[in-house]
Parts: sequence; C-alpha cells; structure tokens
Amino acid sequence: MRITLTEVRTNFKLTACSGSATETLKNYFQAHQRFLGLLVDGISARLWSKEETTGPVLRKNLLEHLLTECEALLSFIKNHFPEHMDQKMTLPDQKAYQAREKLKEKIYQISGTAESGDQLSNLAAMMEAALMDVQPVYRSERLWDKILTDLEEITKKKPLNAVQAISFLIMHNFNHQLGTKMIYRIIDEQLHLIPDPEKQLNELMLLEKAVVQASKTSEKKLFPGLPSLGNSITKYIGAEIKLIKQINRLIQRTSISDPFEGCFAFSLSVKQLAYFIYLQVETGVLITRTAKQVHQYFANRFTTFDGTPISEKSFKNAYYSHAPEDIQKVIEKLSQMLALAEENY
Repeated sequence: MRITLTEVRTNFKLTACSGSATETLKNYFQAHQRFLGLLVDGISARLWSKEETTGPVLRKNLLEHLLTECEALLSFIKNHFPEHMDQKMTLPDQKAYQAREKLKEKIYQISGTAESGDQLSNLAAMMEAALMDVQPVYRSERLWDKILTDLEEITKKKPLNAVQAISFLIMHNFNHQLGTKMIYRIIDEQLHLIPDPEKQLNELMLLEKAVVQASKTSEKKLFPGLPSLGNSITKYIGAEIKLIKQINRLIQRTSISDPFEGCFAFSLSVKQLAYFIYLQVETGVLITRTAKQVHQYFANRFTTFDGTPISEKSFKNAYYSHAPEDIQKVIEKLSQMLALAEENY
C-alpha cells in the first residue's frame, strides 16, 4: 500500500509526541534534522553532478521529488517543533544559499535609501560581508530577518548617526568581528573630533552607559561561537577611558614640573613647522617611538608665530602633506642655520 506524504507527517508527529521525556524528544528531532540535512546536501550535489545532467530524465525527476520531500520534512520540523531543533546546526548548503540571496537582496534595498553622511551604507556593507563569511544556522534565519526589518524601520524615520549605529548593533548582538571592528572605528573617529581629553573622557563615559543599557535588552548572539558584542565594546571603552586618564595624569605632572609649557612660539606656520619636524624625525635628529607622539607633543606645547594654538589634527595632516611653498620656506630657514654653522666652524 502506498503511503502519502500527509500520512508520513501525521505518523511522524504522533510518534514524536508519544515520548514522555523532553530530552528524548530533542534527540529524536535533532537526529532527523541532521539526517535530513545530510540527505538534502547529498541529493543537491548529485543533481548538479555531470552524471545527472546527462543522465536519464526519470531518475533526475525522482531525485528532484525526493529533494522536495526532504526539504518539506525539514520545514515541517522547523515550523511545528522549533523548541526541539538544534538551532545552532548549520543549514543545508542549498538552503543556506537561498537564505543568503534573500537576505542580500533585502540589504541592497535598505542600503539604497542611505543619505549622504549617515552610517547606513557602511552598516549595510559590513552586514553583507559578515553574511557571506559565516555558514548560516537555523536560528540565524529568524535573527537576520528581525535585524533587517528593524533597520528598515529605523532608517525610514531619519538618517542613522554614529551612536544609533552602535546601539543598533549591540541591541541585536551583531557579534561578528566585522561589526566589532566597525564600532571600534566609529568610536575612534568620534574621539578624533574632540581635541580636549576631558571632553573625550566624558563622551566615553556617556557611551559606556549607553552600551551597558543596550546590552541589557540585547538579543541572543547572532554568531554563537563568538563573544557577545556588548561585552567586547564595554571592555574596549573601558580600556580607552583608562588610557585617557593616564594621559591626563601625565599632562598634569608635566604641567607642574615645566613652567615653560606653552610659552614657546615658532616663526613658522603650522604646515611649515610640521614639515620642519618631519625632516628631523626622518634624519634621526628627533627620535620617537611613534609619529602620533610627535603630533601630540607639538600640538599641546607650542604655538605658531602669531600665538595661534595648534590642533593635533591640523599638525598631523600637515606632517604628511607637504606643499612646495612650505618646503621652500623651510629650506630658507635651514640655509640660514647652515650658514650660521659654517660661520661658527
């Protein structure tokens, strides 16, 4: 007697529900989930093989029918018994490909609404790269769909700024290393816009509170094998706060012991001064561990010929970008120094 698929599903459900122990049910369903996944991968590979593309049409039709039924059984388990499935198990290859293509299309649609200056384009590009980097698991289908749906709703209202992007990723626990690095970069960029260390410290403390708050309502980890995003960002912010406090203490000690701080002015513009210092570093006259130390030192302790303070950002830009007229001015000063040295020799 021929048994229909409906009867198979009914018997499957009755057999599963006859168990008394929850653990037994989980083992039962997860075993079928695993075997059906292997069958789907195996049949898909066979259908795409050279042997089947040139083989009998009847056999190919039977394989396609078997593949459809296996996928239907997997969907049946997923829809009716999700609590008994292994949600961390990777999807069959064909199912993973289909899920990725569907999510990629949604990401493209969302990124197409990005406005100039917001974080949406960067966020969408990062998400697509993370999507292609890891094999999707059963649980991630639901989480990905929720992430993109929520992102779509947020971006309908207003552009996505830096703080909103950080909060969004943490609330959805987007714990891929690309998401973590993106937040590190955003924080670093925001700090560079604030030259005052005290204001940097206040900004980091406010951000730390926002991260802790967002972590309290965050989803399960999108990528099970990686650390929670909230924990990673909290540690990073804590390290930045500690570093700035140490720098502040060092500046305070230096201010007390150096009565001449801030009293020196150069008869050069910022660009000319930066190039002059650049030459000293390159020729080994001024020895330092990093170029950043040079930028910070001269920006914090010296002014231009007219008493204008020097910002670290402007000094850094001038340090690496040299205009011909500034080079000529420095050459003139170096020539004067050389002439004086020869006169004294």
